[in-house]
Amino acid sequence: MTTPTVTDASKRLPSIKELSKQFSSIKELPSIVIIQGSFVRPSVYTHLRNYLRKEGYHVYQPVLATCSNINHYDFPRRTVADDVANIKAFFEELITKEQKMVVVIMHGYGGIAGTEALCERWSCARRQAFHLDGGISHLFYYSAFLLAKGQSIFSTWGMSPTITVEPDGRCYVRNGLKALYSDLSEEQYAAMAREIIPQSHEAFLSTAKRGPCHYIPSTYVVGEGDRAMTVNLQREFAEMAGSKVKFRDWGHSPHMSHPDLLVKEIKAVMRMY
Repeated sequence: MTTPTVTDASKRLPSIKELSKQFSSIKELPSIVIIQGSFVRPSVYTHLRNYLRKEGYHVYQPVLATCSNINHYDFPRRTVADDVANIKAFFEELITKEQKMVVVIMHGYGGIAGTEALCERWSCARRQAFHLDGGISHLFYYSAFLLAKGQSIFSTWGMSPTITVEPDGRCYVRNGLKALYSDLSEEQYAAMAREIIPQSHEAFLSTAKRGPCHYIPSTYVVGEGDRAMTVNLQREFAEMAGSKVKFRDWGHSPHMSHPDLLVKEIKAVMRMY
């Protein structure tokens, strides 16, 4: 007859309750939401999304009305407000319903649309005050435009000579591609040229309903090699947002030219949370 052995408590398998406690103590990485720039397809940010996902982050990119379905009859009438509505719906799902912590990355025109979409009730500080999980913990701008309350792109800077407005209300970048993608190789530049799309003229005329956000911490990375935006202009935007400023020697679109270096800067922010 076999004598039953007593299992060593130190070697026994953990109970379901203990496992649950262990997993709940593991800190979940913040999710990342990318708000893209104008005149390009969302696919332009594929390298950036893939690099971030390899680092273990959940990455999302809301579709902007002014950068999609460009052949639809109502495309020329789309405004910043349409983009804001899409972004807000996305944040509502991600933060209010799923209670995720989020870091928002904004580039170019995405700085305008993304900032306009922010609500204080989605900030981590406000949600924590009401004992709620999740929220927007940080804003990360790079070569991003910002508007003062009541201003529009057109009223602030006028229309760039590199942009042509067609009679149907669609805007096209003509001779400005080299400014937007000055630090790409010739092969990358040729591929990038195929990703350029028109922008709604109405988006340039839309006025900001709110100014830059000061209730969520932010970082602004200035591209010192950016030919589309001067360093002084970028510094002005960073000051408007009250952001921590960093300087890097890259052009307007490091998500194409230096995605590894851009991810390094984003990870430095993510480690704070």
